[in-house]
Amino acid sequence: MAIDYWTFIHRFCILGEMNQIDTQQQIPIASSTEWVPGLQFRVSGRLTIDEFDMIAQSAARADVSDISVQVGEPVWFERHGRWHRVTHRAVTVNEVNELIRVMYGDRSGPGQVNQQGRPLDFAYVASRQCEADRPLRMRVNATAGRNPDSAGKSISDGVQLSLRVLPGSPPRLTDMNVEPTIIEQFGKLSGLMLVTGPTGSGKTTLMGAGIRHIGENPENSVKIIEYSAPIELVYDDLVFPNSPVHQVEVGRDIRLRAEEGGSRLIWAASVANAMRRKPGLIVIGEARDGPTIEGLVTAVTTGHPCISTMHTIGVSETVRRAIMAISPDQRAGIGVDLIDVARCFITQLLVPKIGGGRIAVREYLVFDAALRRRIIEAPMEQWTVMIQEIMARGEAECCRMIDSARKAFEAGHIAEEDYEKLALRQRQVERQSAQNVIDPNGRAVSMGGAPVVAGGFDPELDQQVAEVSNVA
Repeated sequence: MAIDYWTFIHRFCILGEMNQIDTQQQIPIASSTEWVPGLQFRVSGRLTIDEFDMIAQSAARADVSDISVQVGEPVWFERHGRWHRVTHRAVTVNEVNELIRVMYGDRSGPGQVNQQGRPLDFAYVASRQCEADRPLRMRVNATAGRNPDSAGKSISDGVQLSLRVLPGSPPRLTDMNVEPTIIEQFGKLSGLMLVTGPTGSGKTTLMGAGIRHIGENPENSVKIIEYSAPIELVYDDLVFPNSPVHQVEVGRDIRLRAEEGGSRLIWAASVANAMRRKPGLIVIGEARDGPTIEGLVTAVTTGHPCISTMHTIGVSETVRRAIMAISPDQRAGIGVDLIDVARCFITQLLVPKIGGGRIAVREYLVFDAALRRRIIEAPMEQWTVMIQEIMARGEAECCRMIDSARKAFEAGHIAEEDYEKLALRQRQVERQSAQNVIDPNGRAVSMGGAPVVAGGFDPELDQQVAEVSNVA
C-alpha cells in the first residue's frame, strides 16, 4: 500500500527527515548550473518558465527523479529517495499558475485545477534540452489543495505540481539487468503481459524497454499502438526497422463524452479503438478496471497481443485483483479467459541500493500451456493459493520477489533491513493465503491508483514494502 499524504508529511516533515537539509550555498539560476545536494537556487525575481526549465535541466543532469513545486513551499528535488530544498524562497500562487498555463498549453489549465477541482495529468517538454540531442520530458500532475495564505477563501489555490523527470527514450532491457526469462517473454508476440508494482516502481520504464526490445528486432514486423496518460517515454530517436509505432495520449488524443462513459471507460475504449486499427501489439498504460481488463482479454483472444500495467504487488495478487475487478455475472468466464491468454506477469519494486541509487527486484511467472491448464482445472477459489504454492516449489518458470531480493542481498546490493521487510511480507502472504481467495460472487472492485492488498494481508507490511520502494 502506498504511503498516504499525511503519513508522508509526518515522516519527513514532523519527524524532520526532510528538514535535515544542508543550505551551505545559494547559486543563481543558469543553464550551466550543476546542482548537488546542499545547493539552493536563488530566485531573484519572479520564477519564470524559462528559469524553471533551467532548474529542471539541472535536476535531470543530477539524476533527480522527481520535482515538487507547491504554493507556499520552495521547489523540492527527490534524488535517490531523499528530498532536498532547492530554491531559497517559496513559490507564489501566480508563479505556479503561470507554470501550469505554459506547461499545459491552455489558459484554462489553472482554472480547471483551482476552481473546478480537476487534477491535470499531462506530459511537458521543456524548452531547454537536457542534452544537446535530447529534449527534456516530464510527467506532470497538478492538484489543488490548501494554501495557508488563502484561509477562509472558497478557492483552492494551494496547488502542487508533481513532476517526474523522464528519460526520453526507454533504456534497453539488458541495460536494466532484466532477467533473461523476462527478456525472452517480451520477445514473444502473443498473449497478455502485465507489468505491475506500486507507483514509482519503474513499471512504465520496464514496459517501454520491452517495447523497444520488440521494435528494434528486425525480425519483428508489427504495428505497435500505445495508449498512455500521459505519454511518458517516446521512441523518436530509436530505429524500429520494420515496426511502426503510434502513441496516443488518453484524455487528449482520445476522449469520451459523458454519455459514452467519460473517463470511467476511457481505457476500455482505448482497447476497442486499437482493435479497429489492425494492431500487431496493443499497449495500454493502465489496466485499472473491469471493462479494461475484459477488453484486453477479448483483444488477445481475437489474436492481438497486449501489454499493460497494474498497481499490484505479486503475481498471485495480480491474478486475484484482475479477476475481482470483473462483475460477478461475468467473473467465471472472463477469469478462465484471463488465465488462458496470460503469458507472463511481472512485479517490480525499486529498493535502496547500498552506496546510493536504487536497484530493481522482480517477481515473475511464465504461463505455459501446462500451467494454464492446471490452474483452469482447479476451482477459482483455489487459484491464488495454487499460484503461490507453484512458485514456492519452483514448479513453473518463475521467480518470487523474496528470492530476487535474497540474491540482491547476498550480492551486497541491498541492506539487510530492506531485505527483511520484503521477507516479512512474503511470510505474511503465505500465512494468510487461505483467506486471500477469489470470491466468485463478491462485488467488483476497481484497481484505483494504489496497490491496496486486501483480503487478509497486513496493511502495515504492505506499507513497509511501499516504503522500501520509496513510494510517497
